[in-house]
Amino acid sequence: MLSPVDIAAIGRPTSKRLAELGHPPQIVPEKTTFRDMLEAILDFEEKKKRRYVSVISSTGRF
Repeated sequence: MLSPVDIAAIGRPTSKRLAELGHPPQIVPEKTTFRDMLEAILDFEEKKKRRYVSVISSTGRF
């Protein structure tokens, strides 16, 4: 089984088509340039890192 992936689309038409095919992109830059795509991916990855929180209870319970 493949591990989950994050999908990026460089423009709205591609984003729309991917969604129609059942694969909505998580990353779509505002501008359709390669530089903006790279920045959007980096921003997404940075935000993704902040979403995970580990909780450890002193009693061993959650």
